Amino acid sequence: MFFKLFLVFFTSVESSPHIVALQDIPLWRNCPPVFPNYKCFFPPATDSYKPRVATYVHERLLSVIFILPLFFERGDLMAVNFHSPEGLFDTSHNLFCLYNAYSIPSAHTRSVSPVDLFPQHDFPTLVLGDLNIHHSTSDPTRLLSATMSL
Repeated sequence: MFFKLFLVFFTSVESSPHIVALQDIPLWRNCPPVFPNYKCFFPPATDSYKPRVATYVHERLLSVIFILPLFFERGDLMAVNFHSPEGLFDTSHNLFCLYNAYSIPSAHTRSVSPVDLFPQHDFPTLVLGDLNIHHSTSDPTRLLSATMSL
């Protein structure tokens, strides 16, 4: 079983990442895995879709900032807003947004469009995900081959 993983460290002193973003996640009863010391945020399962992304936030971070998960009535995209009146991650920014996306492979379209991934914000935003860049829809003119001739 394989799934994609992004780790986000905001300090070099801590040994555990503050945030972990997973894509194409394994599910059990429509829920992603549980990890000690982390709170999991994921899109709720519906009859139309199942969660394909999950964002884990370490308890250390939860104890010092406000977190608001955002779901977009789809399983392949979510966001988490982080807020602190004192500023975040050694900056003066009070708000930070993290997007977590999994572009589900399909024959002719991307499930997550660039418009969905890169909205205009007046605050720092980090986009993480598996966008299936090797899929033919990412660049229809590119030839993908296991061999290369010179």
